[in-house]
Amino acid sequence: EIIRDSIKTAVYIDEKAWDLFSEEAYDVAIDEHQISRDLQTNFKQEGINLCIHKFIKGEEELSPNNPLKRYLFKNIDIVLLDWDLDEDKLNRPALNLLADIIDQPHIHFCCIYSSSPNFEEIIKKLCAYFSGMSEEQYDQLRGLIRMYA
Repeated sequence: EIIRDSIKTAVYIDEKAWDLFSEEAYDVAIDEHQISRDLQTNFKQEGINLCIHKFIKGEEELSPNNPLKRYLFKNIDIVLLDWDLDEDKLNRPALNLLADIIDQPHIHFCCIYSSSPNFEEIIKKLCAYFSGMSEEQYDQLRGLIRMYA
C-alpha cells in the first residue's frame, strides 16, 4: 500500500513500445504493443500517469541535460526499463540508461524486465557495470585469477 501510494508517475522504455498517441498502428502480433496497452489501462485505473517511450538507438548516450532525458526522468517515480534494448549483447543501452536513472534523486523505483530466463547473467552484468572497475582492471584481475587457479 505504501508503494502504491508513493507511485504517481511512471515511464515505460522499450524499443518496441507502442504509444497510443503515435502514428504507428497497433499490432497485436507484437508483445510489447499489448504490454503498452495493458500498462496504460492498468496504470490509468490506479491513477498513475504513464509515459510510454519507444527507445531509439543512441538515446542512451544523450547528456542527462538533454530535453528528452529531462522529459523522461523529471518528476518520475518509477521507470519500467527493457533490459534487451537494441539487442546489444552487452546490454549497454539499458546499463547507460540505468546509470542516468540512478543519478536522479527523485526516482525511487526502477523495474528492469527481460524475456531472458538467465537472470544470473543480468545480475553479473549489473554488478560488473556498477563495480567501478574499468574493463582493463577487470581483465588484469581475471588474468591473476587464472594464473593462481
